[in-house]
Amino acid sequence: PALPALTRLGAAGMLPPGDALAAAQAAAAEMPESLYAQFAAAEAALLQEQAEPGSVPLEAILEPLRRLQALDPANATPYMMEAAALFQAGDIQGALAALEA
Repeated sequence: PALPALTRLGAAGMLPPGDALAAAQAAAAEMPESLYAQFAAAEAALLQEQAEPGSVPLEAILEPLRRLQALDPANATPYMMEAAALFQAGDIQGALAALEA
């Protein structure tokens, strides 16, 4: 039988980066209202992109961060993560705007 999404998400941290990203993205898609799942997907995407620049489309990083921002607008973490992703992608103005949000 298939494991619940939250169980797979918890196990994703023990997987190699590419597999962890796929597991976290799948869980985030299954649980769009879960702060934990959206954070895990964004974090896995950022870590994968830092390990292998150019391996993760920017939108794959920003999408779960935008969901996090919508779910918990007072939480500064997703805005800081967005700024980091945009800065790494070379969008300095976008990174600064994310920090001002």
